[in-house]
Formats: sequence, structure tokens, C-alpha cells
Amino acid sequence: MYNRLFQNYTPLSVYWLGLLTADGSLGHNKRHSVCLGLKSSDGYLVETFTQDLGYSITYTKYRKCGNCNMAYALLYDKLLYNDILNMHLMWRKCKKLTSDNIPNIFFGHFLRGVFDGDGSISFANQNFRQHRFIIYGYYPFLYGLHLKLLAYDIHSLIFPGEGAYRLAIRQNNSFKLIYNLMYEYDYMFPYLVRKKLRMDLATNELKKTTSRDKCILRKYNKPAEYRLCQCCSQKYLVPKNKKQKCCSKKCSSIKRHSPLI
Repeated sequence: MYNRLFQNYTPLSVYWLGLLTADGSLGHNKRHSVCLGLKSSDGYLVETFTQDLGYSITYTKYRKCGNCNMAYALLYDKLLYNDILNMHLMWRKCKKLTSDNIPNIFFGHFLRGVFDGDGSISFANQNFRQHRFIIYGYYPFLYGLHLKLLAYDIHSLIFPGEGAYRLAIRQNNSFKLIYNLMYEYDYMFPYLVRKKLRMDLATNELKKTTSRDKCILRKYNKPAEYRLCQCCSQKYLVPKNKKQKCCSKKCSSIKRHSPLI
């Protein structure tokens, strides 16, 4: 039974509104359908969505779409449909989206929902000192996000792309601010775990690269990534294509000869 979650603006309703904005869809008025679809590995978030709406039955289904598996929830509820319409999300939303109606106090939650659906983090160069926070979408919608972010002293740029525009953040200070804006209360509200981990990694690597890491980068001259050592749980840098599980041979030998308990 739908619990009228979208009747008012709350941190929870605004987050799900942002995710529906990115990866959701509304059917025609006669069908009153609401659909949220994500990758099958993110199916737990689709289940959380239906639970937060008050449904006791799991509506999450899985299917193959092209080369990837999808998890989705398709709900037919006139009351739910009308509540979402009152929040200015509409049928064929791609060219009519706006964030102007979102209260500023909840904007971070809305942005987290949009990022979980249509956002990504990329490492711009090998030494991890330049990061890009990216959200894909239609230009008027991204421009509205750009103006809202300026109120938080977060500077972003909008670039044209293939099929969609990109809102990108490159400055380290802005990157830290947007991280705090989206994940200030991450222990209380839902988020996509894999993207949160990516943001954590990028935020931690804003520090200067160590001299040892610089030597590794010069030696291999290949794209590299940080991994967690399976022996000592320390972070170490290694070329992407190299199959290495421990930070050093010495660490690996200690693990091999150590007792199980």
C-alpha cells in the first residue's frame, strides 16, 4: 500500500525523485505507471525504493536488456503517479526537467539521486590528482543544476557530448564541497554504494601522490589504479592490467606463512 511518500518534500522523497529523474519513467496518464530501472547489481536499491513507498511485496524484476542485465520495478498506482506529477516530474520528462522546484535545504539529496542514476567519476590522469565529477543530461536541466551549485560555491562546466551534455567539476575544492553536500548524512538515507566508494576513493586521492607512486608511474608509463592489499589491507598503486593482490612479495610471504587464527 502506497504511503504517500511523494506528498511532501522530504530528504527521502527528494532523493527518490532525483533517481527517478535520471533512471525512471512515467507512463501515459491512462496507465498511471511508474518505473525505476537500474543494473542488476544495483537491484538492492530498487527493492529499497519499493519498501520506502510502503509496499510489503517485492516488485523488483530482472531481465536482460542488450548486453547487460537490468533490475526494475514497474508500479501501477494512480495516487503515486499523481503525487509525482505534483512534484513536477512528468511523462516524456527528458526535455522538460527542472530542479527549480526543489527546496534548497534538500538539494544535496536530489543531486545524490541524479548522480546515482546519470553520474560518474573519472580520473583524468595517471597521478590521480585531477578528478572529474560528471552528470549527463539535457542542457536546460544541467544549466539549472549549474546555477544551484554556484550558491554552494561549487564551480562546474557544461560540455556538449554524443547524445547528451555533461556537467563536469574539475576543481579540487569544488569536488570536496559537492562530496560533503551529497553525503553529509549518508548513514541515514539511501545511496548507490559503488558510486559512493568511487567518490571516497577520489576524495582520498586528492592528496599529493607519494614519491614511490611517482616512480611506479614513470617505470610502467601505463594507466594505474589504487588497490587494497589482501595481506595487510594497505592501499598501493599498481598498473591496471597487472594481476597483483598484495602490495609486495614480502607482504605476500608473511601472509602465506602466518597462522589462520
